[in-house]
Amino acid sequence: MSESSTWVVSLEIGSSGVRSAIVDAHGSVVASSLRSIDTLVGDDGSMSQDCSDIWEAAKSCVADSIRLGQVSADDIQALTCSGQYASVVPVAENGEPVGPLYLYSDHRGSVHTADFYESHPEAFQLLCDVHGRLISGNGDDPLSSMLFVRASQPEIWEKTFCFLEPSDYLQARLT
Repeated sequence: MSESSTWVVSLEIGSSGVRSAIVDAHGSVVASSLRSIDTLVGDDGSMSQDCSDIWEAAKSCVADSIRLGQVSADDIQALTCSGQYASVVPVAENGEPVGPLYLYSDHRGSVHTADFYESHPEAFQLLCDVHGRLISGNGDDPLSSMLFVRASQPEIWEKTFCFLEPSDYLQARLT
């Protein structure tokens, strides 16, 4: 264990798992933990993950990292969260998930995205500007999942207050 008494918890959600690390004031990793997350793959091309599995994996990873690093939770000064891009979690106004995490590899919304861009040609460039990256338009972006939910899963759409990226979902749960 490092001699530091200032610690940061780093939490990362990837498409296959959640990882946490305890980092000291000098940037050295003193302990880490990893938990895999099952991906639910459907015959229809769906690719999703259970949000309760993600939350449990995150809590377990952080607890393990603290234990392995022999760090007092009272000495943790900050938590940072990062993760995969272009996947979304539909949440209610209270931040609770109302559906699964739709992975970027779930392309069921691509037909809706093509229709949307045809109806709103200015939207493609706007989304590229807002997200700071080129949006492919082939279904591997948040818009495709949101349009899919609106068109094909109205029971989830009606309960959804907003869609969050995976790291934003974890940050909301943590706060």
